[in-house]
Amino acid sequence: MIISASSLGDCVSQAVDLCANQTQMNLVIESRIPVPTRDEFIMAYRDKARDWQASARPRHLKFNHGEYIFRHGDALAFLENELSRKATSNRACISLVDGRDIMGSGDGALPSLMIIQAGFQPSSQETLYVTAYFRALEVQQFLPINLAELTLLADRLASRFPTISHADLTLFAFRAHLNPGFGTHMVAEIDQATRDDIVTAVGHGVSRKKWDTVTAWLVDKRRRE
Repeated sequence: MIISASSLGDCVSQAVDLCANQTQMNLVIESRIPVPTRDEFIMAYRDKARDWQASARPRHLKFNHGEYIFRHGDALAFLENELSRKATSNRACISLVDGRDIMGSGDGALPSLMIIQAGFQPSSQETLYVTAYFRALEVQQFLPINLAELTLLADRLASRFPTISHADLTLFAFRAHLNPGFGTHMVAEIDQATRDDIVTAVGHGVSRKKWDTVTAWLVDKRRRE
């Protein structure tokens, strides 16, 4: 199945509709976007995308892509430098996981985003091609973040290659599914709270508002387990 749209928001909407009744296998999502990115829908996810690409995992995430992108060096810089060395290189790739990660993962945390590749046609550097492969893709909560991550990469490369005017984004998902309750691997709020936060919330004479906070923490914790 192929989804093609000029708006990234439309890509997400179509993917949600397509996966509403059943999981889709070998889903392809395509979109040509201007660079720098101007898509208002996806810009709302830029901060989350930055958290997912950060070299130091933010404390509110159980893991992030940056842990894998940067563990053997700055893979983003490598991709950029590789294209500067040879614009048509087939090695301008970011590989997030390897065989050892997969074989040792069990059902534990492991990026669904496996590889990102970028490059140009031999004849022109106006179009940047960005391709990503996912072993699994949740389309309502996570697809917008993933798209925002790819636009961050496209904008970074455009600052190095001023000839770029637009990017062709292609996502391949082996299994695409809809899970409205998906928590995007967020750490439960109670686990982010400091000791002082918890002591204050459950202390003697605490206000009803504070008990509401504790209740919300526990509900959130149970939802994420």
